[in-house]
Amino acid sequence: MALWTLFGLKRGKATTPWPAPGQADDGQDGVLGMPRYHPELCVEGCEACAEACPTGAITVREGGRNGEGMLAVDYGRCVVCQLCTEACPSGAMAPSGDWAFGVSQREDLVWAQRADALPAVTERPGFTRSLHIRHVDAGSCNGCESELQALSNPFYSLHRLGIFHFSQIAAWTPEEAEWVGSYLAFPGRIEREGWIGQAKAVLSGTPPQELHPPRRK
Repeated sequence: MALWTLFGLKRGKATTPWPAPGQADDGQDGVLGMPRYHPELCVEGCEACAEACPTGAITVREGGRNGEGMLAVDYGRCVVCQLCTEACPSGAMAPSGDWAFGVSQREDLVWAQRADALPAVTERPGFTRSLHIRHVDAGSCNGCESELQALSNPFYSLHRLGIFHFSQIAAWTPEEAEWVGSYLAFPGRIEREGWIGQAKAVLSGTPPQELHPPRRK
């Protein structure tokens, strides 16, 4: 996974096409998405949807109809609970299949009457500097998070190479230790921290407090 992430960063790709090109079915038939706001159906004086919204994503605009609709809908605070669609008596807030929903700026998540009010999409060059990747998840089984966190864990990387026991590390030759260090992207660490010696010490029953090499000043 880390290798494919590197390829994507070099190409400047933030996402990949889905569904795949030539694939019409996205496999999401029947999935409810963000509630869709129809301002022309809004009943003046009605605040049912705003009162039902548990996160305050829907508020009533001061001044009523002002060209932007009676409601201010902030999809950034919406949790897709559908309570507003159940409470709305006129259908102004209606269920939709808009589950694929994303913007590049936080303010674009606030509903606008005119589509041309949104900023134009500009091409962005590939990443050329240090990048901190933040993984944001809206709800899952935590399997993906565990995988992402494990990518920087040397034990996870060793397991991918089939290395599970101290006896395997103790049997490494200097050449093998150098190859593993380069493969796992921390060349010299194995030699610097004395992994082979520590593994042999563990197998011989040496107490753990005596295993750590002296810190460099």
